[in-house]
Amino acid sequence: MWVCDALQAIAITQLFVIVLQWVVGRRWTTAAGLAAVLVLAVGPLVWAAGLSARLPNALGAYLDRSSGSNFPLFPFAAFVLAGTVAGAQLGRQDPQTRRRRALLWGAGLLASGAALALALAGRVDFWGVSPGYVLLRLGALLFLLLGVESLARRAWPGMRVLALLGRETLLVFVLHLYLLFGGVLARAPLAAWIGRLGFLAASGTLLAMLPFLLASAWAWHRLKAVRPHEAQLLLVFLAAAFVFEYLTRPW
Repeated sequence: MWVCDALQAIAITQLFVIVLQWVVGRRWTTAAGLAAVLVLAVGPLVWAAGLSARLPNALGAYLDRSSGSNFPLFPFAAFVLAGTVAGAQLGRQDPQTRRRRALLWGAGLLASGAALALALAGRVDFWGVSPGYVLLRLGALLFLLLGVESLARRAWPGMRVLALLGRETLLVFVLHLYLLFGGVLARAPLAAWIGRLGFLAASGTLLAMLPFLLASAWAWHRLKAVRPHEAQLLLVFLAAAFVFEYLTRPW
């Protein structure tokens, strides 16, 4: 109950971005960028200070991993903030400008991330709250996006499937969570194997999940296009069933 997972981190940070847009107007991208830098800079201090232990569980869970949170706001809010800034500064530019800026920013992020990771080695958990870890991942993501865009322009096979997954990201995300962890409406089909599979077995399981996720994404995308009213009714029904089960089930 008292954890901050991926969706909570995304929602809270995006609400913060909306507040920034209200307060500073067109300068919100600069404010969001500064906020991302601040999250990275103070993240190690927040984790080391153990502030979450002195706060109510509902608040402390958003600061570090001590309560079991997988994606606390420090440092993972920086990913959401960086994504919103990149979308505004890169996504709406012409292809040549976007490519040039992405190359420059990607190279800069990788270089600064590597430098910080080396400087903080042994003092800050690299896989947890290290600013170097965040910057390296952001730089790698920019280069990955450039690669995907290049393949899309060349119309490589499989790009339509990738585009479908991109359009139905939330559905795929939620379905894979149910397959692995279950939830209010169903038990997890793969729960018995969590934490027991090696790399090859886990990779095979992921590949086996893909056809189901792709078929679900296609069916939902098609339903929204052909029967939008029925799709909305389905969402309302599932939401009502979720709330009812959550409030009435003897946890």
